[in-house]
Amino acid sequence: MNRKTYRGTPISPGIAIGPAFVSDSAAIKIPVYYIDKSQVESELTRFHAAVSVAKSQIETMITEMESKLGAKDAMIFKVHSHILEDSHFIDLVEEKVREEKINVEAALREVITWYSAQIAEVQNSGAKDTSADIRDVGNRVIRNLMADEKDHVLKREEHFILITHELLPSDTVHLDKSKLLGIVTEVGGKASHAAILSRSFGIPAVTGVDLTTFPRTVGEMVLDGRMGAIVLYPNSADMKRYEERRREFLEFKDTIYVKEEGEAVTLDGTEVELLANIENFDALNDEDFKDIKGIGLYRTEFMFMDRNTFPSEEEQYEIYRSILNKIGPDKEVTFRTIDIGGDKKLSYFRTPEEANPVLGWRGIRISFEWPDVFISQIRALLKAAAHGQVNIMLPMVTDLEEVRTANQYLTDIKNDLRKQGTPFGESVRLGVMIEVPAAAIDIDNIVHETDFISIGSNDLIQYMLAVDRNNAKVAEMYQPLNPAILKIIHRVIRAGVESGTRVSICGEMAGNFNYTQLLLGMGLRRLSMTPFYISGVKKAIRSTTIADCERIAGRALNMRTLREIRTYLKRMNVLNPPKGGKTF
Repeated sequence: MNRKTYRGTPISPGIAIGPAFVSDSAAIKIPVYYIDKSQVESELTRFHAAVSVAKSQIETMITEMESKLGAKDAMIFKVHSHILEDSHFIDLVEEKVREEKINVEAALREVITWYSAQIAEVQNSGAKDTSADIRDVGNRVIRNLMADEKDHVLKREEHFILITHELLPSDTVHLDKSKLLGIVTEVGGKASHAAILSRSFGIPAVTGVDLTTFPRTVGEMVLDGRMGAIVLYPNSADMKRYEERRREFLEFKDTIYVKEEGEAVTLDGTEVELLANIENFDALNDEDFKDIKGIGLYRTEFMFMDRNTFPSEEEQYEIYRSILNKIGPDKEVTFRTIDIGGDKKLSYFRTPEEANPVLGWRGIRISFEWPDVFISQIRALLKAAAHGQVNIMLPMVTDLEEVRTANQYLTDIKNDLRKQGTPFGESVRLGVMIEVPAAAIDIDNIVHETDFISIGSNDLIQYMLAVDRNNAKVAEMYQPLNPAILKIIHRVIRAGVESGTRVSICGEMAGNFNYTQLLLGMGLRRLSMTPFYISGVKKAIRSTTIADCERIAGRALNMRTLREIRTYLKRMNVLNPPKGGKTF
């Protein structure tokens, strides 16, 4: 095969060399292909099996919803069940497969589109959108049809480089990172979930690659996560050059990220608390917790993704309790309440189609509109807190009224538990993730009515700069060192310090050792990050003084352009990465 090159946006440094696996199932487009007459019956068998699974899933959801929210709220899923019982709907799909000889996923999508259009034409604009129910049910069946292929993608036996349209949070739940050499995506930015996953595990990655001409089957390929280059069918010169680059980069990475034992203390004796960001506790071992103060961000929404119904209060309690038992009584865990919406969707909970979901119905907004789900989670966390140190953190908070509403929920739930005689943790802290610019600007009021604050820099940056962090087209505009970003982060830190409110940062900035001196100089003493980054950040902390950090931060905050700040911090970096090590 002839050598072929592609170019994209680098989002995680390193060199990957190995076989590619091109995934259709993770892409938006449904596969469309013709089938032979002899394959029609087997195709329809697949269809009926997927429908049967969908019926079972919906029945389970109806039972779950009725027990938690009542029969009225469960009615939406009963409509879904009726659709799957509609013989006309089923007959249309069968007819299309038989007559047009196309795969059932493609046939079903065409029927969904036709059905939705017919309903939309005759439906009153003020009526419930039944066409959305048709799409939701159809997509559920399509997901079941494509489940085998998706499992094949996520649970491969051999090492591979994943080529996919987009890597969503739900896709990462079962992804075997030990087999993953690299990631190439068509959409996503430097702070997308694919980027964060890649950097967290030290996996090279490139995004913004046009996959329309990418071959379905590829043998050996090269991925350069520092330059954004991809080489298919590399020649001997390519292999020699990239093998050398990979060796140099691995040497650098081993130097920076070699395990650092002990506390994170600066040269002038200031201790910095390092905490971990996680979503899957089982993926970590005891060594990961040895020298950290606890979990600074536990993303609870991931435990809601890997299932077909909402977990019950008792199920959640058992999970939270097991986490606390594993980490031990002397370490704290900060559980962020369920943060769904945007690009984090649940297969069994329909959120509306929105023009800009990142700015839409998500985070605490969903929790307040669906209080039964929120209350169930808070009750489970409070009961688990009888077995360890629990902090509860609220995502997507915009103003002080939301903080007060959440505090009232907490007070009411505690009172209910007392009346029931149920043991729970009285000393649970309730805090706020500062990621919405309005909350950051009003931080002087918020800090007086919350126990702690944690800066969610990933979303704060994208909202401040009006840059979608999953959009490769504007990826270069996502800049943590933008002067406005540094000023707002400094404002939040100062408000926390001056009010005596605990303040930390749990975004990607916390785990980048290039930013460590800057953050310490601004006043932070608590940094929460993916465990992979802890050794590098600890090394940076042990190589500097607070006096130097304050001097560096003072100068950076007075600089007027991104270029000035980036050049200055690169020059002042205590770890001084060698050539070949990516800094900014």
